[in-house]
Amino acid sequence: QNNDYKDRDPVAALEDFKERVRKYESVYEDITDDEDGGKISYIKLINVGQKVVTRRCSGYIPSQVAFHLMNVHISPRRIWLSRHAESVDQVRGLLGGDSAVSTANGEKYTEELARFIEKKLLQMRLEKASAGTEEYKGDQLVVMLGTQSIHDTTVRALKKKYGDSNEQVTFIHNSILNELRGGELDKMSHAQIKKKYPEIWEARLKDKLHFRYPGAGGESYVDLIQRVKPVIVELERQRRSVLVVSHLAVQRCICAYFSGLPIQEIPFMEMPIHVVTELSMEPHGTTKVLERLAESTTQVCEAGKLARGDSMSWI
Repeated sequence: QNNDYKDRDPVAALEDFKERVRKYESVYEDITDDEDGGKISYIKLINVGQKVVTRRCSGYIPSQVAFHLMNVHISPRRIWLSRHAESVDQVRGLLGGDSAVSTANGEKYTEELARFIEKKLLQMRLEKASAGTEEYKGDQLVVMLGTQSIHDTTVRALKKKYGDSNEQVTFIHNSILNELRGGELDKMSHAQIKKKYPEIWEARLKDKLHFRYPGAGGESYVDLIQRVKPVIVELERQRRSVLVVSHLAVQRCICAYFSGLPIQEIPFMEMPIHVVTELSMEPHGTTKVLERLAESTTQVCEAGKLARGDSMSWI
């Protein structure tokens, strides 16, 4: 992806790059501890995190930078983001809730998701064979999902195929991946909220990023972004491929981080249901590919509302 080598012969490009590195090495000056009167602060990475050296990195921001650099790597793997399978409560337009019952389309999606992952892991195994290294772990899978019932329903076919956990596939439940909490409005329909609490409805439409649902446990998108930070760190750290199953708001936060999306745009990011988002981390950025695995009633309902001019920015 380097424009310097665009449309050039791969063998010649590689040799040119190696020569460029040799010239860099001939003029490179290593940082030493006696610079700046011995007060120099630095973070040194050797072989992309194989070894990390920090010096005089005190304070919150330097510590966070060092922690982040210690976890990032360039090992080939994939991250797949999947909203949960369509549930009955979702079709009814309820906020929150914890229904384990999926629709017919939802059931189809769980089966298609298992087939999709099986196909992708096979591709990763072929990549491992061509890479010829035992350090490659991209063909192994970690499934990260919330603790809500519909999350478990979504991976039911996957668990049936691979078992609860084994050397190739590991399932991890974490409440951090649960839905954005609706406070006292939880389990109310969007129509009920708009009719009973029009001022709350309008407040969220006006500033969806900072709006916090009223009542105990109610959250805003800003709250949610802080909540999912440990998951982001784990995704950066993992050398295995990862499937993340969660609700829409959580998916938006994770996808926005890897896509470099501005924070103001996160609450409006389109991530259709029953569509898997594949993220591939590469030296020059993250590539994103979407693949629809099943239709959904929710998809039709949302499209209808958009066609009628109804506001969809609440969801």
